[in-house]
Amino acid sequence: MLAYKWPLALDVVKRGFKAGRQKKLLGLFTEYFEELGPTAELTILGGTGFATKDPENIEAVLSTRFDGTSMNSILGGEQYVYMGSLVSLWLQTST
Repeated sequence: MLAYKWPLALDVVKRGFKAGRQKKLLGLFTEYFEELGPTAELTILGGTGFATKDPENIEAVLSTRFDGTSMNSILGGEQYVYMGSLVSLWLQTST
């Protein structure tokens, strides 16, 4: 479970924005995955979601057809961009 100190995990959100501004978001994600494992359920700002770096889970999400729903609305614009970057990075480093 992701450790946080402030209500609604606001300290995690603040740390994420700071890492984004400093162009260190991938390093922060790497740190979280080392703490949580390759796939984790996260509750931040009262919402629950999932994060994964597991290639099989990423492949399953990307190959799923969501009838009547765009991938953008499921993942959110920013998350989709980051996920695409992480997938690209993984593909580059695993070859």
